[in-house]
Amino acid sequence: MQSETTSVPHHKPKAGKKAALKKASAKAERKLRSLGLEQVSHSNVPKKEKKAVSGPVAMQRKIKASAEKEMLRAHLAVPDRTGGHEAPRIVVVMGPKGVGKSTIIRCLVKHYTKKKVGQIVGPITVLSGVKKRLSFLEVGGELPSMIDAAKIADLVLLVIDASFGFEMETFEFLNICSVHGMPRVIGILTHLDKIREGKQMKKMKKHLKNRFTNEITQGAKLFCFSGLTLGGEYLKREVLNLARFVSVTKFKTITWRNEHGYILVDRLEDKTEESKDDTKSRTVAFFGYLHGTYLRFPRGVNFKMHLPGVGDITVNHVEQLPDPCPLPNKEDASKSRKRKLSDKERAIHAPMGEVSGISYDQDAIYINLPNQTVRLTGDIEPESEGEVMIRNLQRIKSSMDDKLQSGKLDILRQSLLDQNSKDLLDSKKFLEEFASDIDSQEGSMENSLDEIFDNKDEDPMANEFKSENVGFESRDENDGIVEKWKLAKDDFQLDTRPKNLTKWIYDKRLAPTEVCLKDLGSFIFSGSEEADCSKFIASKSWDLLNNSSLKRRFSNSELVEENSNLSAESDDGYFTADACEDSSNDDSELDSETCSDVGLDDSSPEVDNEDATSVDSQEKRMRKKTEKKIQFDAAYDADALDKYSSDEDVSFDQALKLKLAERESKKKQKLATLDEESRQMMEGFPPGSYLRLQVDDVPEDFLRYFNPFAPILLGAVKIGEEQFCHIRARLKRHRWRKGLLKCGDPLIFSIGWRRFQSIPVYSSEDQNGRNRYLKYTPEHLHCDATFFGPRVALGTGVICFQRLDGPNTSNFRVAASGYISEVSGDFNIVKKLKLIGEPLKIFKNSAFVRGMFHSDLEVSKYLGAKIRTVSGIRGAIKKALKSPPGAFRATFEDKILMSDIVFLRAWVKVAVESYCVDVQDRLCPPSVEIRHLMKTLRELRVMQQIPIPTNDDSEYRKIDERPAQRNFRPFHIPRSLQATLPFSSKPKQISAKEKQRRSNLEKVMSAVTDPEERKEQKTFQMLNTIRNERTKKREMVSKARLEAKRKDMEKQEAERQQRIDERRKRRYKSRGAARKRQRTND
Repeated sequence: MQSETTSVPHHKPKAGKKAALKKASAKAERKLRSLGLEQVSHSNVPKKEKKAVSGPVAMQRKIKASAEKEMLRAHLAVPDRTGGHEAPRIVVVMGPKGVGKSTIIRCLVKHYTKKKVGQIVGPITVLSGVKKRLSFLEVGGELPSMIDAAKIADLVLLVIDASFGFEMETFEFLNICSVHGMPRVIGILTHLDKIREGKQMKKMKKHLKNRFTNEITQGAKLFCFSGLTLGGEYLKREVLNLARFVSVTKFKTITWRNEHGYILVDRLEDKTEESKDDTKSRTVAFFGYLHGTYLRFPRGVNFKMHLPGVGDITVNHVEQLPDPCPLPNKEDASKSRKRKLSDKERAIHAPMGEVSGISYDQDAIYINLPNQTVRLTGDIEPESEGEVMIRNLQRIKSSMDDKLQSGKLDILRQSLLDQNSKDLLDSKKFLEEFASDIDSQEGSMENSLDEIFDNKDEDPMANEFKSENVGFESRDENDGIVEKWKLAKDDFQLDTRPKNLTKWIYDKRLAPTEVCLKDLGSFIFSGSEEADCSKFIASKSWDLLNNSSLKRRFSNSELVEENSNLSAESDDGYFTADACEDSSNDDSELDSETCSDVGLDDSSPEVDNEDATSVDSQEKRMRKKTEKKIQFDAAYDADALDKYSSDEDVSFDQALKLKLAERESKKKQKLATLDEESRQMMEGFPPGSYLRLQVDDVPEDFLRYFNPFAPILLGAVKIGEEQFCHIRARLKRHRWRKGLLKCGDPLIFSIGWRRFQSIPVYSSEDQNGRNRYLKYTPEHLHCDATFFGPRVALGTGVICFQRLDGPNTSNFRVAASGYISEVSGDFNIVKKLKLIGEPLKIFKNSAFVRGMFHSDLEVSKYLGAKIRTVSGIRGAIKKALKSPPGAFRATFEDKILMSDIVFLRAWVKVAVESYCVDVQDRLCPPSVEIRHLMKTLRELRVMQQIPIPTNDDSEYRKIDERPAQRNFRPFHIPRSLQATLPFSSKPKQISAKEKQRRSNLEKVMSAVTDPEERKEQKTFQMLNTIRNERTKKREMVSKARLEAKRKDMEKQEAERQQRIDERRKRRYKSRGAARKRQRTND
């Protein structure tokens, strides 16, 4: 059956925007009709038809744009050997002096750890999350510190004084970073509170942001810190925003760090024997986290590392130490799905700095306590009875009435201490074992004992414990958490209600370990709801589990299943699946191995063999689980690779990534079959390891002039990188550097971990493939620089400096930058040579030439060389002559003239100096010039006040013009040619006698004159003399008149200039007075 569908009628809008528009249009239409006009209907207007296919040109542009975006987004897949976040990420806070770097680090450290830091000295490592650590490093404007920091920085916080603007050190550091990999950069504007006007501040922010994005990239983040609070810190909201951006930053994989391991030293110790002479080399131990890739130290081979500012050093001993700032346990974090650190897990490691008033030295630990925070808690010397009463009154926190009102009967609080109290008080061994077992709970035992000792009025046995003077080992993680301890004490005093024993023992929702731990007293986990009981290794003196009722109560199958599930997920080895299976088979007893793992053994607590076997079993189980997990990951990756390899849509980049994943999985699978020692021998120390490196040959000046504010870097030197060879780099002089770079002047190169000085030779390749020598670098072009230095990989960044110190720091210090283009090749650099000679004797098609060489030996080197005259006649050198020295015989295409100049164009090879010296700036005082480096020729001339030498050949001289008429030989026509010539063209044969007779006759005729001619000549001579005299007098009068006029004009000009100066002086004086009055009125 077909059901009838009823359509809903359309309701026209009666109110709202559409209804108002329709009313307005209807009103306009009525008005047009009243005027006799008709409105054009929109339905009659032809609409633009949609095309099925768009234009081919526009489509091509869209395809091209999308393809370019894809190409920009695509990157070559590189295996990441840095270990991800295993090693702390290095955050460099860089800026000139006085911009607020230390304040930013203090605020960030306080945000992450809730602790205050004093003076920033050395790196500061903090936990920034469950899986991430950060190492903050402050870097100033010193050039060596900026170079070392740019090589290891993962993130740069560039601090800029907004009231001043960008400074020279900021641009220098950006240039250094761009050469060494360009890490992520975040800008921070400070001192904005110095700009009073809002418009000026807005304009300054816009200007600085545009310049910052132009220097870095479009979209670079720039934070604005408005100002300081009364406590000398930045606003918490601004610091929080900065910390969020730091936490979500994706770090780049830099090639050099991906292939070299390095250590940022956070502490060093002098291990030299006291009997050793102070002037000899020292034995120093360096401590720090390993960054970069795996670091292998072969046995029996002294491993070399580079210490910038000192040189290559030999590491004699390497040891891996416990992590001073460990990450939370990964398995526990994954089980509890933690996304935030608790206060006790907020660790900090700053051995050179002062954290919460505690600073470390190689000899002692110093605690700085301000007077207002000191609390008198003990008797140092015997005091009088009155002083003791005053001290006790100072410790009272509440009045007597409050204590009487809050006093209640405490049942379980002292349950542990009431049992066998005499035995516990007589034995210190129990306390020591108890403290060592609970030390893994991050200071909870100190809190509990401190609470027991403070409750002197409530607990009569606390005095006896206090009199024992038992000390517990403190941990770094608990330094500075005094506020949390006070809160725990308050909770301890308030929690005095009687406990329900029935609920504790017979409640099904509680696990056995929770009951046992709560029976010990709530002070062990005071106020900690997130405490993981599986980590707690209980004391061996428990007698509670001997109770058969407890055993029967907790042998329920449900609890066994819960424990089995818990043990299967745990990686700490305290609960295992095998033990739970045994417990499920036999409900009457607990597995002895499981009990020994958890610390709930029925046997005697004084037997240590079972502890040793339990530890061994834990290690075996942990190793097996690790191997299984690696095999599972490898099999999963292999399955994924097979799946994607069969897909035809997989791109080249994806296929390459899958291939790298397969390789890594195979590597992990092979390494999983090895034992721990063999794996460490083959793979080395992983990134994130905290190492101790001992070096025996450190120069004693390193410790004498040690600067703790400069970063200390130890970079691994791969095999072959300690060799020296000739290197060619592609360089370009920085456009801000004043003057050109001259060939032969030494430069300081920064390549890899090293800083060294060498002498570059500049060249450029011409169209014939010849490397031509350049005396100076080009103005705005690249050129090749060949120098002597340590071997490095192709494509490594190069940056050059003229000096690292000195008085000329006002200029831009970066001289040039580029990259390595060729290593250890045959660098044939040639220079053009032009030798000039002159003919000595000319023959038909040969001639003797002199003045080109000085000896026969030089001639023999150039035998067969091509020569040429100025007129273009080509020739070649044939043989040397005996005399004069340096003359030779040459043949030419045609006969040359004596006036011709012969020259030789040759190319001479330029030698590259084998000079390379490490820049040992750490072996000199900070304010003293580095003496062992070579100086430029200009610096030597300035120091010794030597003028620039002049060469006579380089001076301009007057050019002597050649005579207008040149004397050529008479034109000679052979007789055979004369016979064939017509008569008019034949030379006329005139005898020599006839020629002589005609010449003599002409002389006689010119010498004999008439008297009339002689009289005319005399008259003309007299007239010329009179005319010349008149002209001479006329010139003298004119010259005197012009000289007088010139003097008069000079006098008038001097008077006019004096009047102008007086008027200007009066005008400036009036302006100054007006400005002074204006300032006084304001």
